[in-house]
Amino acid sequence: KSIAVLPIASITKSQSDQEFVDGLHDHLLTQLAGIRDLTLISRQSVLQYRDTQKRSKEIAEELDVQMLMEASVQHAAGRLRMQVQLIDGPSEAHLWAKTYDRQLTDIFAVQTDLAESITRELAATITPAEKSALERPWTANREALELYMRGLNLWAVSFTEEGNIRA
Repeated sequence: KSIAVLPIASITKSQSDQEFVDGLHDHLLTQLAGIRDLTLISRQSVLQYRDTQKRSKEIAEELDVQMLMEASVQHAAGRLRMQVQLIDGPSEAHLWAKTYDRQLTDIFAVQTDLAESITRELAATITPAEKSALERPWTANREALELYMRGLNLWAVSFTEEGNIRA
């Protein structure tokens, strides 16, 4: 029941989109960390695999995990497309894949569905309290969501007072 959620790729490659996607990654890790039955590798440990050419088997061995989650995100005009794959590290077999097409304001529903799908695929137990925490929406305001995701990422990678103020 060990998993590494690899950095989420931004299809558009713009700085603001990358900050949004990094915030999304951090938030997803926070949600999954709340499921006690999963062993989740830290954000700092997986960041080294952004844009890597290493094979899944090699990454899984280095991180000592059974599963890897890979994802890519596009967002424009208030819409989000997220493609996600769950991969068995040792065999490199795709166990599960899904594409989410939603309004950007539904991002929390996507994250909840994704966390529940990962939990199911790993045969992990999710308690009613953990499920409730996953489903609790933070905001329906798209602009606030985007700013929050960018700020969350800046805060996670900023180790200076200036960086924290910007976040």
